[in-house]
Amino acid sequence: MSDSFKVTMPYEDYLAANWLMVRRNWLWRGALRYVVGVGGLIFAINLATSAVSNELSLERIVADGITGLVFAIGALAVTFLWLLWCIPRAAKKAYAQLFVDGVETTYSFSASGIHIANSLGTSDFKWQHITKWVEDDRLILLFRTRLMFFCIPKNQIDAAIQDALVKAMSDASVSTR
Repeated sequence: MSDSFKVTMPYEDYLAANWLMVRRNWLWRGALRYVVGVGGLIFAINLATSAVSNELSLERIVADGITGLVFAIGALAVTFLWLLWCIPRAAKKAYAQLFVDGVETTYSFSASGIHIANSLGTSDFKWQHITKWVEDDRLILLFRTRLMFFCIPKNQIDAAIQDALVKAMSDASVSTR
């Protein structure tokens, strides 16, 4: 049995898809790795400087640790502000290059895979070639790679079709991570 649906991709949904991708791929785990990595590096530099100058004490170690943590959180805040500026501009440029404004795309799926077609081309993928999928209350993203995805706006498809798509991907063991 095969189900199908048609969607168009307005810029607002494409931008929301980019933010969803950033949140899922980077924000929490990436932020933690960033703070630990940058904070650890600053801590190690400060600790080495303290050790070389013979000023090593428990208070100095704690102060170096706090300094590293504060610096890392500050650097994370600057990075977040950069993302707020960068993501919309990069998404707008990519959206213009994709030529998908107003293009109707048909998705047909079954237990074995998904067929995606529009006036720009067609693609057939077995479910094992979809590396993961994520969703929020607005979108479903089907990832081909870590950075390349197909975006499905939920407001353009029936809830029963959404459930059938999610079931097909779950049955095929497509990852959600």
